[in-house]
Amino acid sequence: MKRFLVSLLSIMILVAGGGAVNAETIKDHDLNLQELKVEYEEWFKKVVSSKTAREDVIESYNQYNELSEEEKLIYIDYLYNPKLQEVLMDALATEPEVTSGQTTQKIDDYKGIEVTTEVVTPPVTTDKISIMANRTATYNRYVTFLKIKVFQTTSVVDYSHNGTRVTGVGAGDHYVSRNLNPTLNISWSGKRQTYSSTRAQSKVNMQWNFVHKAIGITYGGGELGVWGNHKNKAGGWFNAH
Repeated sequence: MKRFLVSLLSIMILVAGGGAVNAETIKDHDLNLQELKVEYEEWFKKVVSSKTAREDVIESYNQYNELSEEEKLIYIDYLYNPKLQEVLMDALATEPEVTSGQTTQKIDDYKGIEVTTEVVTPPVTTDKISIMANRTATYNRYVTFLKIKVFQTTSVVDYSHNGTRVTGVGAGDHYVSRNLNPTLNISWSGKRQTYSSTRAQSKVNMQWNFVHKAIGITYGGGELGVWGNHKNKAGGWFNAH
């Protein structure tokens, strides 16, 4: 995970294609949590007021409003703290290969933060294992602050097998299925699907950056992937660059 200090003017120049900037390593910065809280709540209210707002996001908004004022400030600190953002993104890469089920990792020194990995495969009865089957493997990773899900990526791959070998791979997709951090931006590149006799997979390069007002940019990236096999098992991985 890399952290650099870039002025907002320099960010605007970069976006406009205006040339290079000199970057310095971020030092400790005091966050104005009260000001950030007001800005965040205005943003969050607009999100849930939209006609396209999802029920699960509205539920998270209600969860946030049920927090005490002290808890809300902790939530805001977690959301905007550059050091924690680095810790979280590193935590997302600590379990490079995951197979089936759900695992949850707590973050040391930060109470109420969890990183959860979830692999979803369709239920299969014994008599269907050996016949031709179309399957979809799903790999989710998400972060919760004080039991509120603030960020999640979802990866899926469609494939077929005959119980003995994988016979083909279909569509693959990778996307952000939850993002309650207005400073976080995600971009994707190089998506590709491949398969062998025993495994089908889809992988993509994921890049992220956090743009902090008056602080700078925190950024990083890695390879995100999901797989399924001829035995109806599935898994996923994230390898940081």
